[in-house]
Amino acid sequence: MDFYKKNTGINNVRIGVAIAALVLLIINIYLSISEGEIKYLAIIANVLLILSLFISLRDSKKDNAQT
Repeated sequence: MDFYKKNTGINNVRIGVAIAALVLLIINIYLSISEGEIKYLAIIANVLLILSLFISLRDSKKDNAQT
């Protein structure tokens, strides 16, 4: 587990995935509005994905700071 705590490359990947999820959320909202039908379930799933990514990133940064 120490490898994952001290490896900043994994944190960079998490940041990239979070940014990609934000872009997908924006595209999803735009397409939902243009079709006239808002897909709430897909938007909620994307928001939960983004929140979980940022929470795991925050927790891993706390782990790195403590050691």
